[in-house]
Amino acid sequence: MAYRTETDLLGTMEIDADAYYGIHTQRALHNFQISKRTISELPTFIRGLIITKKACALANGEIQAIASDKAEMIVKACDHILDNLDTFAAHFPTDVFQGGAGTSVNMNTNEVICNVALELYGFRKGDYKQLH
Repeated sequence: MAYRTETDLLGTMEIDADAYYGIHTQRALHNFQISKRTISELPTFIRGLIITKKACALANGEIQAIASDKAEMIVKACDHILDNLDTFAAHFPTDVFQGGAGTSVNMNTNEVICNVALELYGFRKGDYKQLH
């Protein structure tokens, strides 16, 4: 299996190179194994998360809280995920009980959207510097 390396404030981790999630989700998988159910089993919930993130990108792009090109990237990635939810659902492996806490599910969603956007624009997953 191939891996990519990601770094955050807590250190460095190896992430499956095929995964659309990143280091925050990987940490959640290690730290929050509460039940045997994952968000990936709830496509309607994932769809709701992605639609919400798309709406936020559209609104923040419109009021120029984020650059219009970044908003466009997020919207395009969200549309791609929504059109291919069966393919992307597996990349939401966080425990369902993290949905209540929010942080892990939110970061999982952000990482998937970001990595899909990176690939759609010709970059590698995890190459987050391209978005700054």
